[in-house]
Amino acid sequence: MHDLMDDNVSPALVRKIMVSLRAVLAEAVEREWVEHNVATDVKMRRRRRSEADERVIPTKDEIRLIIDSAPDSHRVMFVTAIFTGMRISELRGLTWDHVDLERGIIRVRQRADENCKLGMPKSKAGRRDIPMAPAVKRELTAWRHKAPASELALIFPNGAGKIQNYANIYN
Repeated sequence: MHDLMDDNVSPALVRKIMVSLRAVLAEAVEREWVEHNVATDVKMRRRRRSEADERVIPTKDEIRLIIDSAPDSHRVMFVTAIFTGMRISELRGLTWDHVDLERGIIRVRQRADENCKLGMPKSKAGRRDIPMAPAVKRELTAWRHKAPASELALIFPNGAGKIQNYANIYN
C-alpha cells in the first residue's frame, strides 16, 4: 500500500482499495484459507493539511474590491457565485429557463464541462434549488436586459453567445 501512496493515487482510492482488501482477507480467514487478516494491521496515515492547502476566505472588503474591480461582463457572475456558492461550471452552464426571478430561485440542473459542453451536474447533490439573495435577484434582473444574446439562453455567455471558457474567467 505504501507504493500506492507514492504514485499520486488519491487518498480516497487508497481507502477504497484497503476496504476491499480487508473484506477479501476477512472472507479468507473465515474460510480458514489464511490464519490472520494482515490488512487489519495496516493503519492509514491521515494526511495533514499543509499551510499551502488551507483555503483563503476573502474578507468583506476584499469581496467588495473583487466585485467593484470586475469587468461588467463578469461582475454579475461574481455576485451570483459569492451569494449562491455555485461552482464555476454551474455558472457557465446556467440558463435563463433555470432562473425564476419572480420566486427568487436558481435551479441548478446542468453544468458546462472543461470542453464547454453542457451536461448534468457531477452528482445528485449537485442538482439543487438555491434561493437568491436580494442582491443576486437585483443584479440578474438588470443583467437580463444587458446580457449578450445566446442561442442556448445562457446567462453568462461569452461575447459570441457561447459557453465561456473557464480560463478566460479565471484570467
